Amino acid sequence: MKTRMRFLAAAALAAGLAASVAQSNIYSSNIVGWVNVTVPAKGFVLVGNPLDTGSNVLDNILSTAPNNITKVYDFSPATGSYTLYTKRQGHLGGDNPPVDFSPGRGFFIQNFAPTNITITFTGEVWQGTNGVAYPAGFSILASPIPVAGPLTDLGQPGDRAYQFDPATGIYMLTTFRAAGWRPSAPWLGTNSLEGVAEAFFFQAVNAGTWMRAFAAE
Repeated sequence: MKTRMRFLAAAALAAGLAASVAQSNIYSSNIVGWVNVTVPAKGFVLVGNPLDTGSNVLDNILSTAPNNITKVYDFSPATGSYTLYTKRQGHLGGDNPPVDFSPGRGFFIQNFAPTNITITFTGEVWQGTNGVAYPAGFSILASPIPVAGPLTDLGQPGDRAYQFDPATGIYMLTTFRAAGWRPSAPWLGTNSLEGVAEAFFFQAVNAGTWMRAFAAE
């Protein structure tokens, strides 16, 4: 079932994705813009890069992150452990060789400062159909396209989704049953801090690929 998903126009949602295709003189089908993410003081958010920069290494996608107080935790499904990167002057320390954080890959961002910080993702929206591969067991997924809506295009009986709440540090668990997600399908993109950059832990019974489609109208 095709779900009507909310697209981030700059005036529509606080995330602030600017849609150039809404203008009257159109010379390109590309959609570029930005998405703002708030990382709470001394806290974490679970996010994914929602836009393509062309080279989606951490130094590019988190170029606006403050130095010394911004940390990234990249989860490895193979080992169940995290790789830590710390933003230094002009570089996210430890990102050597560079790791590809293209849309679809989720990770934690930690803010060590006593006040909130805002990180801005910029780039192009992927169009067409894009897939995010995941293994059996735990992984962190994010939508490869910046849309909000119920998670109706992923899951089989036995799968579980864990959505992280930055305000409480607690996960909300949803399980896929024979009749679908229960108690209801996880709704991505409504968290006021993460918006459409929201990622989630996915516990899969079997390996697979999450397919998502988007086209400018």
